[in-house]
Amino acid sequence: EQKRYKGQARSDNPPHIFAVADAAYQALLHQRQNQAIVISGESGAGKTESANLLLKQLVYLSKAPNRNLEERILQINPIMEAFGNATTGINANSSRFGKYLDLTMTKGGKVTGARIYVYLLEQSRVVAQAEGERNFHIFYYMYDGLEADGRLSEFHLDLNLRKNHRFLTDHCQTSQTHIDKFQQLKAGFKLLGFQDGEVDTVYRILAAILHLGDIEFSEVASEDNTDNKSHVIQVEPLRK
Repeated sequence: EQKRYKGQARSDNPPHIFAVADAAYQALLHQRQNQAIVISGESGAGKTESANLLLKQLVYLSKAPNRNLEERILQINPIMEAFGNATTGINANSSRFGKYLDLTMTKGGKVTGARIYVYLLEQSRVVAQAEGERNFHIFYYMYDGLEADGRLSEFHLDLNLRKNHRFLTDHCQTSQTHIDKFQQLKAGFKLLGFQDGEVDTVYRILAAILHLGDIEFSEVASEDNTDNKSHVIQVEPLRK
């Protein structure tokens, strides 16, 4: 299918996202003009999948000098989706951020690198989700993935308490899909050059966020009610 739309006129084949990528690539190569592809639409319309297909086709058209660079660029989207996508009421893989991906190429049309910019990340989702919605994918991937690797205790997480974390909704049992996604993420981090220690730091930060969400406070009233304070009800999450 990718070959079918390479270097062909728009009228030669039915409309396709690959044709859009090829038109932009050919204009860049022959007209020497920077190209921009804007993807818009309602939630669930297919923006994320379209962006993935566009990137796949552009990398295919602009073969890098080495295969490793192509693979690294294609790893960008899965990692970004894990940290920035979540289940909403109408979309199981909804992007909760805006994304600008900048591909750089030589005059001969060979891709030399990629830069990505994130806009308007829905940070509030970390601490509160609407009914029927979930937190960012990465928390679920990490929890089930670390369980499968036998590493939950390293991050003071507990298999029996997964459903009790306030920041994790609808997480009652292990999901094989989460485990598979976690394994893909580990491979992606490695391909992008992250060291094991750096990846473990990411896990520690994510686990710390879950623990912080389990801290509860109560009010401590002063005798004259002029200087009210609070104290932690359960200090166990703090110790973790």
